[in-house]
Amino acid sequence: MPVEIDRKQDFSVAAGLTSATIGAARTINGFGGNHVFHRTAKKIREGDPDTLLLAFPTVGSPLIEQDDRQTMVANGEMVFFDSSRPFQVAMQEPFRWQLLAVPKSVLRIPDIQSQKITAISIPRSSGIGSVVRTVLKDMISHSTALSNDAEATAVGGHAADLIATLIRSVFGETLVVNDGAAVLRETVLAFLRRRHGDRLLTATMIAAAHHVSLRTLFSAFEGSGDSLMDTLRGIRTSAARDDLGNPRYKQWNVSHIAAAHGFASPSNFARAFRETYNMTPSEYRRINTAPSTSGYKFGNPELGETFGNPQNLNYPPSLNLLDS
Repeated sequence: MPVEIDRKQDFSVAAGLTSATIGAARTINGFGGNHVFHRTAKKIREGDPDTLLLAFPTVGSPLIEQDDRQTMVANGEMVFFDSSRPFQVAMQEPFRWQLLAVPKSVLRIPDIQSQKITAISIPRSSGIGSVVRTVLKDMISHSTALSNDAEATAVGGHAADLIATLIRSVFGETLVVNDGAAVLRETVLAFLRRRHGDRLLTATMIAAAHHVSLRTLFSAFEGSGDSLMDTLRGIRTSAARDDLGNPRYKQWNVSHIAAAHGFASPSNFARAFRETYNMTPSEYRRINTAPSTSGYKFGNPELGETFGNPQNLNYPPSLNLLDS
């Protein structure tokens, strides 16, 4: 998505972004400051992915202008903008944000509807907006791993369902939601990723946390390929695998990593790991902790900042926001 860059005053600007594709959705992590993005009619003619973008500022408060409206978006709030019409985003201070871009054809949203929802700040709330924000930000934070998982394609479709639900709830615009269980399932998945380290976590506790019956909870996972508890075991196994391959945790033995991710015993972990990856945890660690100079990362993983091999930009006059 080509945009023009206007540096504010004569500040030296350092910025970067990374992106990943998850099914139909595109995720973006970006940072920068002291500049303005202009999406002009000329840039739209150069290339238009025809997407609706939902932005989540995490540091700073960008000013978004589109469709004769402008709004300042604070940390914790959300805002939509549309790639097919001119817009500008002004950042007069250091900022970080996360974005989710979904084709309008997937959302089935015509321009006449999207024009009603852009450049309007969606405040933090305790309703649907809060749930959708939590789930989508969690998906974006895990986007690198999800983009490499062949089974994660459906997650992009669920993201579109959640965005459609958000639009209907906040703006009263009805879009087609493909799967009524998707919102609950994705909400539960986000909960499991946060709480999977609790070895006492049960289906009853999960249902109570989401104010649904066990029957409703189990039915949300029917047809998804895995049962609720199989899904929890998969999340635990995948998270433990990531730690086994992370040099930061090389001083942790395998049993400690297993316990940290909710496994009741080392033998349970070893069995689940072998069934999933066809090798033992120790074999995986030995293969995947060899020194490498193939890339680098920066950002604070504790804050969910996953900027793998970003582009460092001493800003050029133009930038393609999505093709990175």
